[in-house]
Amino acid sequence: MDPGFGSAGRNFIYVLYTHDHSPVGNPASWGDGCPTPPGATTDGCTVTGNLSRIPVDPTTGVATGGEQPLITDQWCQQFPSHSIGHLAFGPDGNLYVSGGDGASFNNPDWGQYGGSASSQTPANPCGDPPSPVGTALSPPTAEGGALRSQSPRRVAGHPILLSGAVLRVDPATGNGVAGNPLYNSQSPSSNASRTIGYGLRNLFRFTFRPGTSELWVGDMGWNTWEEVNRMPSPTPASAVNFGWPCYEGGGHMSSYDTPNFSICENLYTDTLQPATSPYYAYNHGASVVSGDGCPTTSGSVISAISFYSGDSYPGTYKGALFFGDHSRNCIWAMLPGSNGLPSTANLRAFVVDPNSHPVDLAADPTSGDLLYANFEGGQIRRIR
Repeated sequence: MDPGFGSAGRNFIYVLYTHDHSPVGNPASWGDGCPTPPGATTDGCTVTGNLSRIPVDPTTGVATGGEQPLITDQWCQQFPSHSIGHLAFGPDGNLYVSGGDGASFNNPDWGQYGGSASSQTPANPCGDPPSPVGTALSPPTAEGGALRSQSPRRVAGHPILLSGAVLRVDPATGNGVAGNPLYNSQSPSSNASRTIGYGLRNLFRFTFRPGTSELWVGDMGWNTWEEVNRMPSPTPASAVNFGWPCYEGGGHMSSYDTPNFSICENLYTDTLQPATSPYYAYNHGASVVSGDGCPTTSGSVISAISFYSGDSYPGTYKGALFFGDHSRNCIWAMLPGSNGLPSTANLRAFVVDPNSHPVDLAADPTSGDLLYANFEGGQIRRIR
């Protein structure tokens, strides 16, 4: 919802959603499922994503007009995950948007999937460079699949995408904002102009540190690491690159290092614009806090993140970063250190509940209490 909702010209709600649409020009008709063939995790059912706003009567809550598209049919997604992510207004009044890489979560994916016999999904269905739709990509030149998250580093002339990226856009137009690191005043609607950070896998949720313009991103890892990433400012000299899939958890990702992809090899040796390591990462096989009682045997998914700045909790929690894991059914607090930033050396378990299933965290604007969405339970829960 627009933060100025109720004022003239500000009565909009904003929606970010996966769109049942084929990026190769023909409307898709998958519905809510992906039939076999092509198979959800075999060749995939390719779709896209949209950002729109809808005018709403502030008194009745009823739409007063049709959907107004801001970003249309971007975030090419071949497999049933890593789609569009989070949507929130920043302290600067601009709209911040995230989306995943749209790649396979089962196997290394650089654009080689699709095109099986009788499949409706062609090889390389997103048309990633250096080959057209219908041609499977291969090392070392491939720039598709998970490597879409590195699209700002592609060979000159190859398109920059919104996959695995954080955007800052004008809420009225969907255009990039002057001051964004890749902003071009001659092409404000370009994907480059919108991008402030990239190199992320499935950035499901993000939050702002109160009183600052810092963006803190929870990025779901693959087989080993879950990450908390910090973007100190939306206007650095260059867009922040967190390294996926060339890196995960701060180290080289072997599945994308071993094939010697040019886009990764160039990043490994880049001393001017190297990848930014996560602020904090936890291993899938280890407890976040020793003895916290949060299981490590059912996977790990960082799925909720928020700061607490209220006064209803004990003072030690003020300024803490809270993050939740849907698979472990836990929420932890990273308490602030002497510099005011969350301290990775000062973690404690906050919610340990096998029925919590947290997928979002937010602060009540009145009381400051944290609320979270319990996905399987179909509930919004308040933590007092």
